[in-house]
Amino acid sequence: MKTELMKKLFVFLQGKNRYSSEPEFLQDLKEMWFGLYSRGDGERDSSGFEHVFSGEVKKGKVSGFHNWIRFYLLEKQGGVNYFSHNFNGPWDTYPDVLGLQFSWDGFYKEVGSAFIGCSPEFEFGLYSLCFLARPGRA
Repeated sequence: MKTELMKKLFVFLQGKNRYSSEPEFLQDLKEMWFGLYSRGDGERDSSGFEHVFSGEVKKGKVSGFHNWIRFYLLEKQGGVNYFSHNFNGPWDTYPDVLGLQFSWDGFYKEVGSAFIGCSPEFEFGLYSLCFLARPGRA
């Protein structure tokens, strides 16, 4: 909450009457990003942060894993095998959006997407806004 981006996000959401106080907003952020939820078997075993920034395996396939920095670092170490991309966004500058195919630790990601060149702070703020603005919808 000490960054300019998160301060602006709070002010925006407060202006839309979504939050009346920063502690209320912070509590929601903690729950949405670090609270556990079930990936399908009833056991609360994953978090939004794990899904988006770290990646996880669900039913034998890679799920989540949307952070380009983690992807870059793991590819550099040989932990990710990049196959191809299937979409390049309409922008001429960063951040850009790519659809990716890759394997990670022996598990396959058929189609994944990631912003390329943005800060984790940008992703955190944008995904938080999307989750709050359109809960349960694409």
